[in-house]
Amino acid sequence: MEKLEYLDYTEYGKLISVLSIQCANMCRVYNLKYVYGIPRGGLPIAVHLAHSLNLMLISELRENLYPVLVVDDIADSGDTLRKILQVMPVGRPRSSVQIATLFYKNTSKIIPDCYARTTKKWVVFPWESDIYPISDHD
Repeated sequence: MEKLEYLDYTEYGKLISVLSIQCANMCRVYNLKYVYGIPRGGLPIAVHLAHSLNLMLISELRENLYPVLVVDDIADSGDTLRKILQVMPVGRPRSSVQIATLFYKNTSKIIPDCYARTTKKWVVFPWESDIYPISDHD
């Protein structure tokens, strides 16, 4: 079994700050107006980024809602992010979708445009602690 990394809310807040700073410049360069959080893991992060970067949080990707910042919790295999890029409207340049993740694993097929930290572990987020109790994995 993959080793677990437990993230508490304090560390989560620090990583969100790092990601916000990285994404702020990208928002200016690409004139991003919208942020989309991939359900489930990307939603809390997208809400934080929407507030800190003054972006409109959207619940689905639609033709008229580009350029957009797509957010997920982790780029693990990259399969989810690849699927998002595959559903982009035909003719839409790759630059109209920027990808941000809190964590990046070098096993991912997709490298996010920005990420707060790399990891080799399975990350347990604070809101998942009841799913992965610490005592069960010590």
